[in-house]
Amino acid sequence: MQSNTQPTMETKEKPCEDCQTCLEVLQIVLDAEATPEEVVFVEAHIRTCEHCHDCYQVDKTIRETIRLKIEKISPPYELIHLIQSKITQINL
Repeated sequence: MQSNTQPTMETKEKPCEDCQTCLEVLQIVLDAEATPEEVVFVEAHIRTCEHCHDCYQVDKTIRETIRLKIEKISPPYELIHLIQSKITQINL
C-alpha cells in the first residue's frame, strides 16, 4: 500500500491560527513584493487550507480582471515636461 505524502486540502468552517498571517502575507505575494520565505509560506499554507486557497483564488482573479480591463494610456508629453521642470526647480 502506497502512502500519500501530498498534503490534503482541509475544509475549514473557520480559519486556523495561521490564516491571519497567511492572508496578510498573501497580499504581499500577489503584489510581487514578498520575500522567497513569504512565498514558500503562502504556497505551503494554501495547499492545505481551503479557506486561504479560496481567498487567494478570489484575490488573484480580481487583480487579473482589473489588469485586463485597465486601459493603458500615456500621459501627454506636455504634462511630462511640466512635471520634470518642477522637479528640476525643486532640486535647485
